[in-house]
Amino acid sequence: GLAHALAVAVCKLLVRVSGYDNSRDEEAVDITSATVLGLMFGVESGIYTGMFTDWVAGRHEEAFLLRPAVMCVAGLLAGTEPLRGRLVVVAVAATLGGALVAPGGVDVKDVLTSMPSLFAAGALTAFRWVFVLNVLPRGGGMPPLWFFTGQLMWPSAAVCFELAVLSDYTSYRQLLHLPQPRVVLGHVLGLAMLAGAQMAVELRLVQVTSLTMLGLATPLLNAVTLAKLYFTQARLPLSENLVGLALYCASAAFYWKSRSSAAAEQQTQEAMALEKSAASSGYQRLEAGSPRGSASPRSMRSPTRRQSRAGQPRTWLPVPDVSRLQPGLLLGGSPMQHTPSRGLARGR
Repeated sequence: GLAHALAVAVCKLLVRVSGYDNSRDEEAVDITSATVLGLMFGVESGIYTGMFTDWVAGRHEEAFLLRPAVMCVAGLLAGTEPLRGRLVVVAVAATLGGALVAPGGVDVKDVLTSMPSLFAAGALTAFRWVFVLNVLPRGGGMPPLWFFTGQLMWPSAAVCFELAVLSDYTSYRQLLHLPQPRVVLGHVLGLAMLAGAQMAVELRLVQVTSLTMLGLATPLLNAVTLAKLYFTQARLPLSENLVGLALYCASAAFYWKSRSSAAAEQQTQEAMALEKSAASSGYQRLEAGSPRGSASPRSMRSPTRRQSRAGQPRTWLPVPDVSRLQPGLLLGGSPMQHTPSRGLARGR
């Protein structure tokens, strides 16, 4: 609880230094959503802390044993991962490989004893990340993520304080009798900075990759611990550690390759759909530009001989006014006696 409370101050300081203003950001997370997510994160942290206090020091990696499988389930629930057999293979292989990579191995008895807590914490983790993905800002870099982390930490700190009161209320009294208060305060400040940085980095990783990739990154902690023991204490890894490392690397590489091929296939389909849509819209615009009843393409060809003759203007002969003619002309009289008859003769 103290670490999360101080993490709020650290995040606020980083936001102030970066100059980020959440009031101008349309993608900023609202206070209600952040509070609900922070409460879920606080309960999840309390469950893990309870498991840490029950286990022997140095075996805390077992608490995150199911994290690869949990994040794969979160990806399925969020709709970012399709339900395929290769995803199941990746989840099982990464979980088993991460367990074998652990330096001290996995104590099956401890894992079976803590299985209800592991499942409860895993369910909260999966649903929390599904909800986070719905409100996560898509742009802006790290400043919006620092602000979002600060929003999550203060409800989480409140929940952790309440859980500490319910589980062991004497822990607050023990804070007044610390043997080295400065050292403890330094550790708490370090935990606060690490907690804030971890949450912001996880949000950034999910933002640029996927929830499954975040789950696959969890066993890296065991691999880093194994390498640390080798370089600091010259402790050689066991055969099961090497097998687990190979299995974990193979599962991560397989997922990355399948994800890249799926992304390329999706881009190809989108390009084909866009091209088809552009061609269809162009055809519709061409039809809309031609008025109904206009000449068809066949009629727009070069005119035939008959059409060209028909198109020429006709010369009409003048029609005489028959009412002005004399009856004698109509009965065969001499045309020289009537002037209009000459016009009629010339017209003919």
